[in-house]
Amino acid sequence: GYDADVSDVWIGVMQDIERNLKIWRHLLTNLPGYSTINSDEITNLLKENFITLYVMTNIFLHRNSELFYLLPNNINYSRKWMIETLGNEIGSAIINSVKNIKRHGITVNEVSIMLACMINKSCKEF
Repeated sequence: GYDADVSDVWIGVMQDIERNLKIWRHLLTNLPGYSTINSDEITNLLKENFITLYVMTNIFLHRNSELFYLLPNNINYSRKWMIETLGNEIGSAIINSVKNIKRHGITVNEVSIMLACMINKSCKEF
């Protein structure tokens, strides 16, 4: 990771996105009631909520405005890389949003409830 460049980081980010989408699809299709939702609807649900899912499922990897996230290709996706790959405006917005959410002492259980509510709200087949 120390000698990585932006293209190495992007490869890791793309691998991580693919891995997370597979995990979330598996989780959603195995939740009670969600197994009846068609595949296209699950795909749309994941597309519409990707950034929120990604940030909220990794919220506890943020500490003191830094990000500690290991990509599949063993690069630490730090604040530096987030800002370099997403741009200062988006990277800073994500970091500030996480800071604001964590300031309230949110727990893992509360994140789980928030994600479930978000998914139910955006699911058109209910």
